[in-house]
Amino acid sequence: MAYPSFKPEEIEFKEMPEFQVDAAFREDGYDGWRKRSERGQLLPFDSTWYTTPARMFLAISKVEDETKDRPVGVIGFAPIGDGRYAMGAGIHTRVPIGRKRDLAPILIDKLLEEKGSSKIFINFTSAAAVKLYRNAGFHDIDLENLPEDLPEHMKIELLQASKHPKLIEQLQKTMMYSVPQWFDTLKRGN
Repeated sequence: MAYPSFKPEEIEFKEMPEFQVDAAFREDGYDGWRKRSERGQLLPFDSTWYTTPARMFLAISKVEDETKDRPVGVIGFAPIGDGRYAMGAGIHTRVPIGRKRDLAPILIDKLLEEKGSSKIFINFTSAAAVKLYRNAGFHDIDLENLPEDLPEHMKIELLQASKHPKLIEQLQKTMMYSVPQWFDTLKRGN
């Protein structure tokens, strides 16, 4: 069955830890999503990339169809130290009810809204995900010019991941993602 594209107002987000996201999907009969500790490929399973608690945002459909009130996707990040830095904790659109419905850009917008001004680093093993993030303004990580105040363990893990054969890209985004309220007023013509 083909579903229409989601609009941002048709998605409700619930913030929760990874284990609750896992439980929410499983309670709804879906087992296609994996926690970072279960899908780690680029670093040892005990690395901070996989073990740092993440802020996860479960996308719940508000569309009046068979997807209503069901989890259709998730995105998240793990804040590091004082919050100036963060690590991507993954993105997933549920098969089939969340796929091919323009949900991923809505998820990425949520990530950017929630991360605030933190500089976020993300390792990728999916070319499709890389394209989506690049379209949202992410760019290559310059491993030779990492911020001096970036925690040493993060520098080491970024370098380790960069050498893994399954790594496709490493991207980052610094700027704060928020549209000033005055811009919305101008757009409405008020």
